[in-house]
Amino acid sequence: MLLNMFKLFFGTLIYTNLASLKIYQKLNQLQVDFNNFQCKLNSIKRYIMNRIGLFYAPAKGSTERIAKIIAEKIGKDKVDLILVDENTLVDALKPYDKLILGISTVGRENWDAEYKKVGWDFFLPKLDNADFTNKTVALYGLGNHILYADYFVDAMGELGQKIIEKGGKLVGFVNPDNYEFNHSKAIINNKFMGLPLDEDTQEDLSQERLNNWLKDIKTELGF
Repeated sequence: MLLNMFKLFFGTLIYTNLASLKIYQKLNQLQVDFNNFQCKLNSIKRYIMNRIGLFYAPAKGSTERIAKIIAEKIGKDKVDLILVDENTLVDALKPYDKLILGISTVGRENWDAEYKKVGWDFFLPKLDNADFTNKTVALYGLGNHILYADYFVDAMGELGQKIIEKGGKLVGFVNPDNYEFNHSKAIINNKFMGLPLDEDTQEDLSQERLNNWLKDIKTELGF
């Protein structure tokens, strides 16, 4: 009887120890798997953070065409093209430390009754909840220096001011001397906050302006 009790006791003890060992081994494996997952996640984060997020709107126009040209010139392997629309969330900006933002006229509905809101009309107000701290941002804006001479690329100015307010670093300022216009909200310290392009009346100047601007922002954006 006593012998059977000893056998039962030691058998239970051995079984418990073996079970504990298996649990310990599983926990160790889970820790290893978690560490590997963290390494992969960090690699993905580094990969994304080293890429340039190029956010633009509207679609199917000069702003989109310029966005694609920029991506080609920088290298598609270094740029993520993202169309801004009414569904775009501020969180879409978070993975990127380097940004290029392309914008055309916003607020046009104020003087054009047939105009419908698109892209930045929806997204610009959402930037009140954005944080651009430690982000480097370059802007380009589409405008018409003849039809809209009194508010030439104003939208780029509104966007630039918002980025500055939210802690971002703007790069790619452009001297306005070679542009004809009456007034622009995009001027700060006697320079445009980004690259103005007039694809309606000065399309022949766009390539040279774009190439010079990309040279200026190359070091800051690291491409």
